[in-house]
Amino acid sequence: MTDETPGEEAPPDPLPLRLHVHINEPWAFERENGVSSMVGTTLDHHDPDCEEWLVTMEESFTLHEEPFNSVLVSPRYVGEHLGRVVDDFVTAAIRIARFDGEDWHYEMTGTLAHQRDEQKT
Repeated sequence: MTDETPGEEAPPDPLPLRLHVHINEPWAFERENGVSSMVGTTLDHHDPDCEEWLVTMEESFTLHEEPFNSVLVSPRYVGEHLGRVVDDFVTAAIRIARFDGEDWHYEMTGTLAHQRDEQKT
């Protein structure tokens, strides 16, 4: 039995937001991974009260010789909100955490932007 009224369709699943994450610190991140920027997705942008977003990266990265495929990002400065990257053409300064199997640890800083796919003509 479902909660849907006959003839009604279920609402579509929310779409993930594609994000560009640039790592500023630690300075050795690029040396260890060959890149300083990564692309990932989140669904946390659908909740306007969510102050931290879990971002699943399209490719894994290494930190302290351990592989990771997701990060937790939060605003670096008091009063900032991650949601502003969704509608505005701006970047947000962020703190970036990695999960060690037990807890999240903020060990990186960087910037976050909405990854807009460019259409080529």
